[in-house]
Amino acid sequence: MPEIDVLFEVGPQLIYKIKDFSYENGGQSRIKARLQARAVFSTDFDRIDDRGYVFEPTLTYEQRSVLFDKTALRLSLSFTFASEELQDYFYQIDNEFVSENRQYCDAKSGYLGANVAMGFSFPISKNIRGFINTSIKLHNGAVNQNSPLFENDMTYSLGAGFVWRVFENKKKASWQSPCLKYNILCNTA
Repeated sequence: MPEIDVLFEVGPQLIYKIKDFSYENGGQSRIKARLQARAVFSTDFDRIDDRGYVFEPTLTYEQRSVLFDKTALRLSLSFTFASEELQDYFYQIDNEFVSENRQYCDAKSGYLGANVAMGFSFPISKNIRGFINTSIKLHNGAVNQNSPLFENDMTYSLGAGFVWRVFENKKKASWQSPCLKYNILCNTA
């Protein structure tokens, strides 16, 4: 079987703010939905190949400065659907690659899996923020779960790092819309 090359994705997303919340201690939270559509490409650094596309709706809850001052918590749930070209890249087994341990499999487009993620960021110094992220990918029920190349119903990741802000604009973006900030009644839908 051929090796899988490095993959990268590009594409638009639509973000819809569902609801903002403010707390007595000054913290804020937000629920939002994102719809992402991305074209997927692979490269071996000699050429670039089109591998299809993914569609990923996501529901996110963000909370700022509720646990501690200047902290941020993010929880998200997303579902990934992939084109047949991308599913073929991961799960298809053509006749030339059939062996006694690996039978023929014609991959189908559809549900690839779900992702549950949590992230927490916090200030380290004036221009440096630390973060810790974790995610669990659930593949149970994926359309190509019967492929011999399908290995795990669940995978997970854990990451930590920091962001160093080299430049900062004196004018800050507001978490809330101007309507909420000034108690103006307006339609945000």
